[in-house]
Amino acid sequence: MFLNTRKLARFDLCHTNLINRQYDRALYQAFCLLKENPDNIYLSKVILKSLYGLTKYANSKRIREVAIKYGKVQGESQKFNYLLDKMESNEINVVALNFAWRLKTKLRHNDTEVNLITEDIFYDMVKRHYPNKSTFSLEARTTPVDTTRTPEAKADEPTKSKKKTTTSSSKKKKDGDEDEDEDTPKQTKTSKLKKKKKVEDKNYFITYAFVDLLKDKDFVDTYDRLAKETKKDKSTEKKEIARRKSVRNSSRHYSDSDDSGDSEDNEYLMDEKEAGQKYNPKWDCYALGVEKVLIVNPFYLKVDERKKTPVMYAGSDEARKNLNEKIKDISADVKLDVDILDKQEFNAGSVDDYNDMCVLIDWMDERIDHKRLKMLPTDHLRIEEISKKHGTDNLWLLWGP
Repeated sequence: MFLNTRKLARFDLCHTNLINRQYDRALYQAFCLLKENPDNIYLSKVILKSLYGLTKYANSKRIREVAIKYGKVQGESQKFNYLLDKMESNEINVVALNFAWRLKTKLRHNDTEVNLITEDIFYDMVKRHYPNKSTFSLEARTTPVDTTRTPEAKADEPTKSKKKTTTSSSKKKKDGDEDEDEDTPKQTKTSKLKKKKKVEDKNYFITYAFVDLLKDKDFVDTYDRLAKETKKDKSTEKKEIARRKSVRNSSRHYSDSDDSGDSEDNEYLMDEKEAGQKYNPKWDCYALGVEKVLIVNPFYLKVDERKKTPVMYAGSDEARKNLNEKIKDISADVKLDVDILDKQEFNAGSVDDYNDMCVLIDWMDERIDHKRLKMLPTDHLRIEEISKKHGTDNLWLLWGP
């Protein structure tokens, strides 16, 4: 019993780390658990989601938000954080795609969540790093790469050779040898060869990352399709930027205090205006076009800042009693259908509703932490299920005491 409970807790901790955007911890823990449970699909998905999160943040140059610097980590996991710290965003993206595609193939392309994440990772790699698959080799490397020396040791080699050259040249000067410049062309040619080899050694991992996958027709077809889509999307983005600038300059919805035309509020105002939604002159705004909304955990708080204790707890509790009824009455007046998940009204039979509320709160917390970064949430499938269950994509979430 104890061992089973401990195992469940360890598995659940992987999910908690994903929600908290601690992708390095989630990946390392899932990898350790995978040794005892090699065929566990849940753990494989945790690794996939961790690599997905690391890829998204690395491509957005925000990797430090989701991965601890190795100097601050103790224990065996420090090795992993050191590796992660030395990897570039393109390398993380390639590793993520390699793992994602193999997992997708293992599941016979039947897992919706894995398919969506793999598609997003693939799209990012093609758009941000490698738009042409000719970057990658179709044949395996024939000559092995020397991985026994550290990068620091390799970096020191040119310095040592330079010192030797300087010493030998100084001796020639002392001996009165005037032919010291005869070795210069050879030194230049040697340095070029070393530089070329250094670049090859640095990129060998990327070049040979998809040797076997490029023989997979589905992989190649997906690469070609995404290459076309990214070209089209880049062209569309340029037009969209120009459109936003023109709307910002001409629309009264924009003020001089707006930082740019890329903010979510500005984009929303443009969309609602172009959608032809009804304009309300009384409130100087456009209708949202929402027919139903799910309200989670509504609360009412009464505050009087003139007093020493500003929060009026008694008044808040009294007003809170009829809050849900007031919401329903007001919604009925504007012909808006509402569902309410209120923890104050849960009972012994509300287990499913309570679980739904927890998932939605975690989802909103995660989304806020992502800021403007667009990526699938950790519990994407659960969110889809809740949305279908309540018949709406619109959520009004309130954080109450």
